Amino acid sequence: MRLGSAILLLFVASCGDALVDNQFRGIPLFSFDGQLSAYLADYAGDHEIRVSLFWSPSGKSRVEASKLVEQTSASVSVKFPSTFRINIFYPPDKKYLVDADPPYGLALLLVYRDNDDNGKYDQEPGLDELIGGAKSKVIMYAPDTIQADQSPTGLPLQKGFSLIPIPLNCDGSFSPVTGDEDCGPELGSDCVDDSDCSPGGTCLKNIGTSLVVGGYCTLMQEPSGCAPRGGGRIQLGQVNMLQPCTNQIQCPRDGYSCRNLARGSSDCMVCWPDGDNLPVNSFCSSYKNWYASQECGQTLGQACSRDEDCSYSLDDGKCLSELDGVTFDGGYCTEADSSFGCVPFEARWLTTYTAYWFKSCSSTQDCRYDQGYNCDPVYKVCMPGFPVYLEIYPRFKVENDFQPLCF
Repeated sequence: MRLGSAILLLFVASCGDALVDNQFRGIPLFSFDGQLSAYLADYAGDHEIRVSLFWSPSGKSRVEASKLVEQTSASVSVKFPSTFRINIFYPPDKKYLVDADPPYGLALLLVYRDNDDNGKYDQEPGLDELIGGAKSKVIMYAPDTIQADQSPTGLPLQKGFSLIPIPLNCDGSFSPVTGDEDCGPELGSDCVDDSDCSPGGTCLKNIGTSLVVGGYCTLMQEPSGCAPRGGGRIQLGQVNMLQPCTNQIQCPRDGYSCRNLARGSSDCMVCWPDGDNLPVNSFCSSYKNWYASQECGQTLGQACSRDEDCSYSLDDGKCLSELDGVTFDGGYCTEADSSFGCVPFEARWLTTYTAYWFKSCSSTQDCRYDQGYNCDPVYKVCMPGFPVYLEIYPRFKVENDFQPLCF
């Protein structure tokens, strides 16, 4: 393991902790597994750390903590090393739903230090402290099925609870697409390499940094290519770290300028090639890592012709020549481990999305459920059952660190 990863993150992977109490409350309405990471080892002190659902009556994921309401019945005490399971036995109170037609609920999964050890989050200053969360996931609840044209996400919401990745394209320009042609591989089947996914398929063995159990046969979408029957089209994100900047002086390379790649009113200033070439299928996010090594990110944005030109003591390096249709003249250094490796003080991540065909489904029984696969509630395709990742880090604030619901 590289030094940067060892310093910045403590990863957890062990047996799950118990629920809040040992009382039998029946079969849960919704369950999912979670996993924690922390930037510092001494995050708890002498107090209990809890993970819980917090409902946002405003329908926003970026909101002040004082406007959130904890569902204490879905709270879990966690310790390192630990994975955990959240069981939701009760729907949210109607008064915590978003006042919309039709109504719906949106909840954040947050981590807090229970300083008064009473098993719930107290809003009063000086008592409990929010220290992290699952900043790219929300829990949504619909009392009844919500159609796409009435949904806050622009996609249908099934009745009950759903675990939704954010941010989403909510303007209605994207909706789930299914194929109708007799072509391509047997989508969703297990595989060892691409030869097991013929004709023309790809064997996915990892999505991001998560292992795909048993492999997964899929097909990358081509502009005029196959749209296989029994397939649903989704987009997977590839994350690259970019060189941050605040002014042009910090981007001395010819042909590069300090530009804002963020959508909306937020800032994501990076050194980027000149011209009318902003990324189309990408989302840029920023983050301050207060405990970064001064050496972290030292090659970001430098010219390169191969990955080795970008390597240094804390990262193996990666050389970009093209990304999302944008050409990097002279190459552009990024980090090989852009998700969980060395994170500089001013971090800028560009997530670029590529469309794939996955196996369509109507329920989890259509998927390899014995290997943990489930039917995604939004896109209706079989997906590996990855845990929800939560991060603990200094100076955490929901309104700053959570992703927005929509681009």
